[in-house]
Amino acid sequence: MQRINLYAHLRQKESFPLSLDRIILIYGIFLFLLFINSFYEVWNKNKLSRQLSAETFVIEKTQSKINALLNKYPSLNQTDLKKSLQQLQEDMQAKANAINLLSQNAIFSNYMTALANTAVPNVWLSTITISVPDNQLHLQGYGTSASQIQLYLNQLNHQPVFKKIVFDLEEIKQSSLEDKLLFGFNIKTKNL
Repeated sequence: MQRINLYAHLRQKESFPLSLDRIILIYGIFLFLLFINSFYEVWNKNKLSRQLSAETFVIEKTQSKINALLNKYPSLNQTDLKKSLQQLQEDMQAKANAINLLSQNAIFSNYMTALANTAVPNVWLSTITISVPDNQLHLQGYGTSASQIQLYLNQLNHQPVFKKIVFDLEEIKQSSLEDKLLFGFNIKTKNL
């Protein structure tokens, strides 16, 4: 009987795959990596200790500034702080209320400015009544002619603050003063 080796074309395994040269090479690489790792740890520790000392210096400097401020300004009682805060809030509320009151009447000044800008020769006002609660403006005055009064009414209508307001010329009365003919008028609005 003849034996045929079907595995002849395959290499036979070595009995011990690692030679002494390979073991020394692997050991050397391991020692080199161990050396790099320990060098990195020493370097990182040194870096962190320098950062720690810098941060400690900053903390000490800040602490000394805080101590100087505490010596300059003694600490306040918590109830004093609350009372002061409440007083400031009340002052702010009072100022806000005052500003609200003033700003509500800002339109009043715009009306007065517009009335001053509508000056027409030989027409003058004797009474100006601005009623915010009633939302009305009432003008009484005199003119030397009805056409001058109508011109005054037209001037009022051309003022920007009065653009959305309808003026109602209620009456024109003819009267005389020291032998001069005068016309009295009443102008009212319904919506300011």
